[in-house]
Amino acid sequence: MAAEAMAELKSVPLASRRDARFLALMHRTLVAQGQWEDALLFANRWTQRLPNDPDSWIALASTLEKVPVPHGGLQAAWDVLRPRVDTFPEDGRFPVKLASYAIHLNRPRQAEEWLAMVMKQISHPTISRIVQEDEALKKMIAGAGSSTQSGA
Repeated sequence: MAAEAMAELKSVPLASRRDARFLALMHRTLVAQGQWEDALLFANRWTQRLPNDPDSWIALASTLEKVPVPHGGLQAAWDVLRPRVDTFPEDGRFPVKLASYAIHLNRPRQAEEWLAMVMKQISHPTISRIVQEDEALKKMIAGAGSSTQSGA
């Protein structure tokens, strides 16, 4: 299926390959194939083409998570997303991803700060799904809930 999609995408005329929709689709196809380095190229192009699209920044950060240092890694993902929180203040994916990165980068104080923002949006289905997919984030939320209950 992914190979068929890739073959179809490669048949797209060169002029259309600059279109943001093409870049997004190509990125998703490469991610599905686990081709992280190539996906990173398309995610970068996508953010350049549509800098006001929060999906492009989330895609770039998520791809950077999978690409090894020096071209990627959690710190690189953090560095991409952190400045975008102010650009997209209503998008709860940014603080939840930053909370997760802070946990994995061993920055508990920052993780707690981002987690406070996440808890305000935890009922949102997308935020809930992201939390459920991250064991460290789930544990921290569970710990925050139990410390709140024990302090009451």
